[in-house]
Amino acid sequence: MNTIVNTASRRLHTPFARGRTYATSSSSPKKVGGLRGGILGFLLGASTFIGVSEYFLDEELLKSTRQLTTSVVDLHSSTEQVKGYADAVEKIDREFAHLRSGAVQAKDLEQLKKELHKIHDVLSHEHLELKHRAWHVDAEQQQQEEEEEEEEEEEDGGGGIDQKVLSHPNMKISIITSIALVLVGYTTAYPALLADELAPLYHNPGAEAIDQSYIVVLKDHVDSYKSMSHCNWVSSLVKRQLEDVPFREYLDTSMISGITHTYDMTNWRGYAGKFDDQTLDHIRRSPDVAYVERDTVVYLMDMQRNAPWGLARISHRKPLDLRTFSQYPHDGNGGEGVKVFVIDTGINIQHNDLEGRASWGVTIPDGVADEDDNGHGSHCAGTIAGKRYGVAKRAEPVAVKVLRSNGSGTMSGVLAGVNWAVEQHKEDAATARSTGKKYKGAVANMSLGGARSRALDESVNRAVENGVFFAVAAGNENMDACGTSPAAAENAMTVGASNVRDERAYFSNHGPCVDVFAPGQNILSIWNNGRDGTNTISGTSMASPHVAGLAAYFLSLSDGEETPAKIKQMIIDHSTTGALTNLPKNTRNLLAYNNPPDSLQL
Repeated sequence: MNTIVNTASRRLHTPFARGRTYATSSSSPKKVGGLRGGILGFLLGASTFIGVSEYFLDEELLKSTRQLTTSVVDLHSSTEQVKGYADAVEKIDREFAHLRSGAVQAKDLEQLKKELHKIHDVLSHEHLELKHRAWHVDAEQQQQEEEEEEEEEEEDGGGGIDQKVLSHPNMKISIITSIALVLVGYTTAYPALLADELAPLYHNPGAEAIDQSYIVVLKDHVDSYKSMSHCNWVSSLVKRQLEDVPFREYLDTSMISGITHTYDMTNWRGYAGKFDDQTLDHIRRSPDVAYVERDTVVYLMDMQRNAPWGLARISHRKPLDLRTFSQYPHDGNGGEGVKVFVIDTGINIQHNDLEGRASWGVTIPDGVADEDDNGHGSHCAGTIAGKRYGVAKRAEPVAVKVLRSNGSGTMSGVLAGVNWAVEQHKEDAATARSTGKKYKGAVANMSLGGARSRALDESVNRAVENGVFFAVAAGNENMDACGTSPAAAENAMTVGASNVRDERAYFSNHGPCVDVFAPGQNILSIWNNGRDGTNTISGTSMASPHVAGLAAYFLSLSDGEETPAKIKQMIIDHSTTGALTNLPKNTRNLLAYNNPPDSLQL
């Protein structure tokens, strides 16, 4: 075992610079030069450092990186000189010099793992390049080699192996590459071997699929580092495929453009992209992949166009009458300090009713402006947090644009929006903790959907587990909501629509997946046509923002930081029971209620 700790000074020596002398257990110096010495020294030093500190890196990654190092160095010894690795190794060398042995902090371990992954990724990419050259020899050279071999065999009487052919540089590379492939597996090396069985490929026949577009969900054991390496491997595959396309400069290669979105929600990771059939086959054979799903089109869930009676209804137990129709008893501080991510078409953040509390978060679709060019998202934001039209009048709406002006988008884009909201929530929570401020929590509203999607349901469920409350529309097909997504996501709160007569709206989906109903027919709210524009529209898209607003309302008024599950149960517990008619037997009869202070109840 290599001794790299000076017990007197407790300083960590870094034995992986190029040509660095490092100590062995017998204290006899040994020098390994060049790239091989740099990288192998780094690996030995890293593994020993972790051993001394009683921490362990991913053994599979260490083994794979060692194999890659040997293979790449051997391949390069037969081709041009290596460039690029040494800089990366030297960088790690400098950073390692600042570490101390003994009480190793978690952040130091994480940094070490990151740097090891970086080296592995560089080697993986270079190995792909070398292997590509080795196995794609020019046809004329191959033919010439075969002819030379035949001539030599004729001269030698057909016996033995032609030394001239063996000495050919391309043949030498091919032989060495063959050995390397045994070590690190076909295509690239992390994970080292592709599985015989294909991961499942899901597609709902009722959904509108997008050509060559897929969502890839990784297995639970894949952490952020493995996910990064896997994505780099996929990118290398796509690059190889594009290089192999004849006359590619004259063709439209956008249909196999590779990874377009990545998702990392702590316990749910994956990516989306455009892949040809061969690349998809490799992806499905990766032991890191749980399943693949066809990317599909998603749509808004509004219906007909043409006062906020909904606010009055969610603040009264009894049916509305002339006295209560326009009254909304509530706590004026409701929603304060709570962000609500409106995953939709964007928000008219300049609208006067939002009082400057709205902000633009992210735009997912390519080539579109940071504005609500549809109006739907603005309407939802107004119902959530508007001064006149909103449930939680102090909440802070955040635009997460995943749909275009025509109200449609991609499932992969929606997943990217969910992922962004979770990342922002984590960042806000960390900032609050570091500054000693109280963090109330976060809410998301999704007034959109489509055919059943395993990936969308799972991503929403994981987002809720990460601390974001999700209100989602049940859908407008007058069918069982369990057949649509994200309405079927069990951790979200799925909202059906009611009308002013306390009936289930004729269009509203129903069934056991609907958690609660809220006003959703003829709802007045803000629009995207100027600072004072409004519109009256209907749909479960209008019902869901009422509940998203309620979640922000309850979060802000809570004494501590509540979990999404507790807020969901709170909304259920406060709901008015038995108020609705026209409900199928398997549907809960619950109407959302804001539980105003006793002094305000009528």
